[in-house]
Amino acid sequence: MVKVYTQMEEFVKAIGTSHFHNAQHLVVVALSQADSILNRQSNSSDYNKLLLLQQRANNLFLTLTALSHNQHQREMETCIKQLGEIKRAILRNTKTNVVLNQENNRQHISPNIHKELVVMIDIINNKSLSLSLLTPMQEQSVWHTLLSGFNRHSLVLPNAILYGVTVCIAALISYTIGMERPYWVPVSCAAVMLGANTTFTIHRAIQRSLGTLVGTIIGGIILTFAPSGIALFFLIGILQFFVENVIVRNYVYANMFIAPLVLIIVETLNPGNSISYFVSARALDTVIGSIIGVVGVLILWRDLSHRYVPKSLGKTLYNMSELINEMNGKNRKVAKDVEQKVVTNLINLRTVYDRTLGDFYRKQTNADFYWPAIMHTQHLGYLFITCSRGKHSLGITDKEFENLSELLQLMARKVTENNSSVIVPPTEQITSEEINTDLNELQRAIMLHK
Repeated sequence: MVKVYTQMEEFVKAIGTSHFHNAQHLVVVALSQADSILNRQSNSSDYNKLLLLQQRANNLFLTLTALSHNQHQREMETCIKQLGEIKRAILRNTKTNVVLNQENNRQHISPNIHKELVVMIDIINNKSLSLSLLTPMQEQSVWHTLLSGFNRHSLVLPNAILYGVTVCIAALISYTIGMERPYWVPVSCAAVMLGANTTFTIHRAIQRSLGTLVGTIIGGIILTFAPSGIALFFLIGILQFFVENVIVRNYVYANMFIAPLVLIIVETLNPGNSISYFVSARALDTVIGSIIGVVGVLILWRDLSHRYVPKSLGKTLYNMSELINEMNGKNRKVAKDVEQKVVTNLINLRTVYDRTLGDFYRKQTNADFYWPAIMHTQHLGYLFITCSRGKHSLGITDKEFENLSELLQLMARKVTENNSSVIVPPTEQITSEEINTDLNELQRAIMLHK
């Protein structure tokens, strides 16, 4: 929850700046992660407090998204200060009350934002922990989550297949040429392929190779002293301590501790072999596995994410059109399901796009063309979700709802099929200036892309 409120602070600070859409995306990711962690039943008061704070943070995010074009500097400063106090209270987890200067805030902050902040303060101060305030969570079964990766627009299935094929090739090569420890090759291959894109994979391969080479030397020196008993116990504990503390900061340094730890454990389980036997096998197998991982990514994954950007963008626009239709039909139960699809697709869209930025392909500049379209799609998507949940009104007629849905579907087909046809908007324009601005920019971005 500290991370959620930290991202909320950054989001408010980014309103009106070029970082707004990126900060908006990071808030949604943090809220989604918190929802996954808290998505289980518990009767403890601490759990209920965190769950309430997570749901109120989501409400505040939607309110801020709807009002982002009309916020003033003083209002943002007040909101940032209050969010900081809430975050620190969560971090301290103390009984000290958080105070909200309501008279001062009413003068410099909108009523909707003020209302959300008041409820948050009451939750922190244990004044509003009633379970009646909780929004029922829609739990998804494991099978639903698993099967969602098998649709034609999903990047999960092709990624899993290519990942598995590359690791299998690494294992086949290592066993065919008779490596001393053949399982180290596919392990190294799998480790370097965890990079977010091609560039990170290459960096990870280099870092793993360098770190392992230095680590095997350190491990060899340690093994010459033949540690045993209590000394071995403390040595493994110390190495593991450094691994856990360093791995999130620097992958090279982490492997400098992982390699000697592995060597010590393997040597202990297989006494009688020479130290050079383990050192050379570990170093050689790691380098070979890293090379296979990089080659596999360059050959198989090189432009996979790039090919999925238009598909993901088209699917997101189509689901947004569905949400508009449900909003117009006032079908809240169905709209709730479509809302979740839109949120999931918006996160996936940014994930796929971010992966393309580090890939190697001849049309790398095409990824840059997609950013304006993704940016305006993101803002429209969250605005529609805000309105669907009753936090804001679009202020448009039923006919405009139909025109908006039709236009989104036209743009979805255009970006998915990548044809040369011109998008002909409906004859009746949308009266909302905010929506028109995003629609015009989104349409222009899609038409410019080749």
